[in-house]
Amino acid sequence: MPDFNHQPWYQFLDEGMRDLVNLSYLLFDSLKVENCKLKIREIHDFSFIVFPMAKAYEGFLKKWFFANAFITEYQYKSDHFRIGKALNPSLPARFKNDGYVYDQIVAACPDPHLSDQLWQCWKQSRNLAFHYFPHHRYFLTLPEANARLNQLAASMAAVLSCRI
Repeated sequence: MPDFNHQPWYQFLDEGMRDLVNLSYLLFDSLKVENCKLKIREIHDFSFIVFPMAKAYEGFLKKWFFANAFITEYQYKSDHFRIGKALNPSLPARFKNDGYVYDQIVAACPDPHLSDQLWQCWKQSRNLAFHYFPHHRYFLTLPEANARLNQLAASMAAVLSCRI
């Protein structure tokens, strides 16, 4: 497991979020070991490795949005606030209400690509990995799952490098 305990993004996480990140890396490490009891060749989708960290990413973003006044405390605590809606750059204007943060990040952060990075990370590491699409199969190999974990960590690090 990578040593990221002192990374600012990891420190920003709540204890429960840290547990989720640790679980993703524990699963990945346990499956890459040659002595693994599972028959790796029989597993065709390793999305389950990414899911805990993607869940932590959701919590991280909500916490960061709230800390930077992009969302209210009510939205932060709400069961109805949706990251996918808040970050979607293609969201029709009629749905861009007070919970829409994409444009707020573009306006507030010196990095003009941060909003797109956060959206792409969300889309690839959460939506595409965990939704079922009947018209195509989207399965993650073990190396692709590792790439998604790295993408999530890099996106969280990029968020905290943005000084608002």
